[in-house]
Amino acid sequence: MTKIPPIKTLVARSLLTVVAALVISMGMAVHPQSQAEDAIAPAGKLNLTLEQKHVIRELIKDLKVDPATVPAQSAVGDTVPQDVNVRPMPSEIGLRVPQIKAHRFVYTAESILIIDPKDNRVAEVVETRGN
Repeated sequence: MTKIPPIKTLVARSLLTVVAALVISMGMAVHPQSQAEDAIAPAGKLNLTLEQKHVIRELIKDLKVDPATVPAQSAVGDTVPQDVNVRPMPSEIGLRVPQIKAHRFVYTAESILIIDPKDNRVAEVVETRGN
């Protein structure tokens, strides 16, 4: 004759199984969500306001610098080629938009590329026409 385990043992095993299943399923649900968020927000994006972009656009246009020739349309995260003339950020822009004072820039016919000096990648693109 088989011995039936006490009710407390059955409840404890069932509860342990349910808790383990919940922990595993929660871990699996959280992981894909964080990957999706990483894919949406590119690393290094500065999230400048329209007003800050306007300030950058107007002050750099006032410098009367010649547009650089960039091989293709640049986007956030792109590495700037070594032969492109990357300029230091003017101090007046650094005072009015503090989060980019250490950055550099490239002025093109279509846009102003804000460059992160740590890795020479585009951190933000400010269109020269529009807003």
